[in-house]
Amino acid sequence: EEDDDDDDNQKRSRLSSALDRAERGTNGDADAAEPSSSAQPHELDLPSLEFRDGSHTMTNKSCTLPDESWRAMHPGYEEVHVPPARNVAPAGEKLVPVSELPAWTHDAFRGMKTLNRVQSKMANVALQTNENLLLCAPTGAGKTNVAML
Repeated sequence: EEDDDDDDNQKRSRLSSALDRAERGTNGDADAAEPSSSAQPHELDLPSLEFRDGSHTMTNKSCTLPDESWRAMHPGYEEVHVPPARNVAPAGEKLVPVSELPAWTHDAFRGMKTLNRVQSKMANVALQTNENLLLCAPTGAGKTNVAML
């Protein structure tokens, strides 16, 4: 039984040494500082990773895009450009005046007369409840100011 333990320990030691040499890229010479000439750089063969059906793997048969959109086919992927949506405020939408907010919030909104659309929609929940919020909006939409509320 001791011989089996010794064999296992020797195998572990040889495996550990081989892994160390592979990580260092050496040929096993303890004094060798240069990587082995047999060490090959790792390259990823992207064409071999392409989907069998190319980029046409959508389950829906048609996809309608806005008029100004365009597509470009590339080996292994399809590039689709969609212009940003133009948001138009619905009739009757009310922006919250900063003057209606508690006085302690006014410094955060100095120079502004009203909150923007995102801030106005979130103001009541942010100020009047202790609910958690998850607000996803583009850069510059006013998320930080909602956090200030």
